[in-house]
Amino acid sequence: MRFLFWFLLLAAAAVAAALTVKLNAGYALLVTPPYRIELSLNLLLLIAVVGFAALYAAIRLAVRTARLPQTVRAWRRRQKLERARSAQDSAVVALLEGRYGKAQQRALEALAIPGSSGLNAIIGARAAIDVRNFDTAEAMLSRPDAQATSLAKKNSELVAKQQNPRKMENYHDLMGLISLSQKKYGASVAEYRKADLTNMYTRYHLALALAGAGQTDEARRIFKEVGSWNFNTAGFALVRKDALARAS
Repeated sequence: MRFLFWFLLLAAAAVAAALTVKLNAGYALLVTPPYRIELSLNLLLLIAVVGFAALYAAIRLAVRTARLPQTVRAWRRRQKLERARSAQDSAVVALLEGRYGKAQQRALEALAIPGSSGLNAIIGARAAIDVRNFDTAEAMLSRPDAQATSLAKKNSELVAKQQNPRKMENYHDLMGLISLSQKKYGASVAEYRKADLTNMYTRYHLALALAGAGQTDEARRIFKEVGSWNFNTAGFALVRKDALARAS
């Protein structure tokens, strides 16, 4: 349907142009002593249109040529990121299949590409642990881009431009868990209060942080809420059991 529309439009334009040229008997006289040039108006219009098109094409070509180095750099950067993502995907698949040596190799290949994600270090470390290569695992986990804080900050940068008012809740949840694991209970409480407190796992961790910070009354109240929440999964059953034990 679209092809038919454009065909009819071009046909109508061609007919209109042919009738205009046939009925137009005007001419243009260009005088530059001692020279004198007489052109039909149709030829002058054709020269003007062709000249404009040529000038436009030349300007576009010049602009694209000037931007070529920047375009090439951007293309190379995208190619590197694509290779890093491909290597990361291969590492994850190999890890799930139990091919730990291959997973470690692909993770190292991804890490060698500038701008790759720190998750590759975690994947490689997990594979190294499975083959009892603890020195390699420790070296990978000690990388700055593999630290949980670094990954959390990268997540916050990705969602910063979103319009969702709750966009930072996952970031605060992760930072709260990091602080809790480091026994920085006050910082953990501050982070968890900014997280999604409708999530019972988040509330459970908030209660743990409160208990560690000495705010036992509020911690017990939240433990009771978590323990009485009616949701049955194997994972939450363990959380409920621990929450009820701490609430008593």
